[in-house]
Amino acid sequence: RRVSCHCRSDGLPQQQVHQRWRWESALAVSVSSCRDSCQRGWRLMYILTAFHRCSEVMKPFLLKFLQDASENPGMAYQGIAKASEQNLKRTFQYGGRAQYPNTMELKAMLAGRSSKRQLFLLPGGIERHLKIKTCSVASDVIEELCFEMGLQRLEALDEYAVFLVTHKGNSNSFNRPLKNQYFRQVPLFVLKNKHKLY
Repeated sequence: RRVSCHCRSDGLPQQQVHQRWRWESALAVSVSSCRDSCQRGWRLMYILTAFHRCSEVMKPFLLKFLQDASENPGMAYQGIAKASEQNLKRTFQYGGRAQYPNTMELKAMLAGRSSKRQLFLLPGGIERHLKIKTCSVASDVIEELCFEMGLQRLEALDEYAVFLVTHKGNSNSFNRPLKNQYFRQVPLFVLKNKHKLY
């Protein structure tokens, strides 16, 4: 968490962290006794790519490195390399998560768990649990629900929305549409503003 906070405060160190991580992970992969260290390095990369952009100059090199690592059948940690690549692409598309993970989410990520099941209430009182990843946004949920309903046209996706509803049944109820926001940040917003989530 300190590394992530340090990266957020200065633009330059985050570039150095990405570069140093690439160098150290390549070195750790070549030394089999450093397996635990390599695993921790990949988990750190997963977290960094979810929260921080690298420079435009470094982006193609970092993406190429992650693609090579995820596509090489002999390479260890293919799954987390692919997830880190997806995180980096999402970070450039949506700007990266603005709020750092809470202690519980950070511990889960460091333990290798990058998703959680989230309850969604659909019209008619239907409850549906979906797997939410570190970089899942509201449009991902809409797309998944539409796919399950057999709606695969892009126009159909625009007809649906996800709302954050707090204080249900209260005159102080708060409805907020979510579009391209990171889902894992929504509970942090709710807790920070002392809302109840429904």
